[in-house]
Amino acid sequence: MPTNWRWDFATLAAVTNQWPPAERPAGRFASWALWTVQSFDYLPGPDLPVERADGGGSEVLELARIRWAAASAATSIDLCAALLGIRHLGLHVDGRAAALTHLAGTDAKARANLARLPNPAQSWVTSVQADPGYHTVGLARNPFTHSALARNVHVTIGKTGPREYFAFGPNGTLMSSNEIVETACAVARLHVSAFFNGLRQQLY
Repeated sequence: MPTNWRWDFATLAAVTNQWPPAERPAGRFASWALWTVQSFDYLPGPDLPVERADGGGSEVLELARIRWAAASAATSIDLCAALLGIRHLGLHVDGRAAALTHLAGTDAKARANLARLPNPAQSWVTSVQADPGYHTVGLARNPFTHSALARNVHVTIGKTGPREYFAFGPNGTLMSSNEIVETACAVARLHVSAFFNGLRQQLY
């Protein structure tokens, strides 16, 4: 699944290598965020067969694509949040990393963490949190990791394409597996790119 991704390791390293030597180890979080977004290039395409070669159903592929996409999108954004935690909240590069929820949660500690960030970083966090697509990513990622969901299966005789639908859209509307994957890819690409642009401009 091509992502039209404009960042590569050399471009990102040119930014992080300008940091003071003591701060450069934290650049690995940016690198991992980059690689996580690039992993979307290796997802199977949306034109899935009705039946696999081994006789299994296409739902195996559809569910795998959703799980990979949602988990990758959430991870890429959490890695950016972890870098903010190291650079501005005093977290150790080898310690427990921050996630976006540590900066955008509703509890007092999360609010205090957010207030300690530079204003552009606060804006990045709130823009992610306000994105309906990021909400979809969370709705997909969490249950696909920790539970077994009720499925909505649409079958069209003689045609390939998505058959799995989940209520991850606005107000619980059903989204096809393809729509969920495309949303996750777009969310990761948009917000990680914006984060990298902020790093390049030395905003945080």
